[in-house]
Amino acid sequence: MARKTNPGGSSDGADIVVIRKYANRRLYDTRRSAYVTLDDLARMVREEVRFVVEDARTHDDLTRQVLMHVLYEQESRGEPVLPAAFLRRLIGIHGRGAASPGDLEASLARPGPRPTPAADEMQGSLAEIRQQMDEMRARLDRLAPTEARPR
Repeated sequence: MARKTNPGGSSDGADIVVIRKYANRRLYDTRRSAYVTLDDLARMVREEVRFVVEDARTHDDLTRQVLMHVLYEQESRGEPVLPAAFLRRLIGIHGRGAASPGDLEASLARPGPRPTPAADEMQGSLAEIRQQMDEMRARLDRLAPTEARPR
């Protein structure tokens, strides 16, 4: 079961936009009081707008699932986002229980080599994932319009 959202629980005090997902699959931006699309969410990510997506009825956190849907839609339109080798490695790591989402998030947040709870096996895998993520960030920077980039 998905966890409940806690948009007000931000430790840095930054505003987090709540996007509500309704049963009819529509997404509603509570800040702007307007419906948004997956492309709008992709733009918000590029603009570094912090948001959570919650189920309108249960308030379960659906952010990860919706972000994966954004990537899926981009791939479906012929915009390659994630290399197949990266996806295979990620699925393989997850299947072995070698890394949790928190481990991967922490590895992307800190620069340079870093130890992981999964020991030696993860060292090479995370290094490859970091390199691929850096390449993906560079690719996204090239795709984002100059005026939409944060300053």
